[in-house]
Amino acid sequence: PLTLDEALNRPQHDDYKLALQEEVFSLSEQDVFDVVDRTSEMKTLPCKWVFKVKYDKDGNIQRFKARLVAKGFKQVAGIDFGETFAPVAKQSTLRLLWTLAAKRDWEVENIDIKTAFLNGDLDEEIYMDMPPGFQLDGKVWKLKKTLYGLKQAPRAWHIKLTDVLEKLGFRCSSANPGLYVGEDMLLMVYVDDLLLCGMADQKWKMSSNPCWPPLKAETLGPRIIFWELKWNVIELEKRFSLVKRPA
Repeated sequence: PLTLDEALNRPQHDDYKLALQEEVFSLSEQDVFDVVDRTSEMKTLPCKWVFKVKYDKDGNIQRFKARLVAKGFKQVAGIDFGETFAPVAKQSTLRLLWTLAAKRDWEVENIDIKTAFLNGDLDEEIYMDMPPGFQLDGKVWKLKKTLYGLKQAPRAWHIKLTDVLEKLGFRCSSANPGLYVGEDMLLMVYVDDLLLCGMADQKWKMSSNPCWPPLKAETLGPRIIFWELKWNVIELEKRFSLVKRPA
């Protein structure tokens, strides 16, 4: 569905209603906004709902998802946002990591950051209309963190992630700002997907590190998902000989 009305008029309207409620609850839980009174001089950004049906590997419906997106094309440069650039890793870096992992017998782990952009801190003062279906008379949202659709959201997320990774002992590569180097570890960043490579006997799984909790991370294990490429361990073994050597 492209609109809220369309979603609520479908046979799966109860599933979409639940998805809407879950999204607003998630935003509230992550302290993304404050509800404030609308004033006559206040300029607000509009927003919209984006709906998606997620499927499992067998093609069965896994869940209905609703995401609230700010209409960032209405933002004014220099007032609503400043710098917007955020680096990502190159595909050549991905191929290099596969090669190193195979040659050095490294463990490979894919980590997905949930609602990544909502972790970015917002420096500008931005007000947004309340989401369709959740409006209150005379009230608007004052955004405290970056929301999907805002021009500065990718950059704010990159700054936040870099701060967390530095606390974990990583440093950004001077050759590729999407690559971070740790002790016996390499970590590649592509927006909200992290690819971690390192020695198996090192405590390199970041999900157990006390610096990691500020970000909601899901370890996807051996399944690697980058640039719409989906490889499992067997396929990796065939392509890169990424297989445990006998002791």
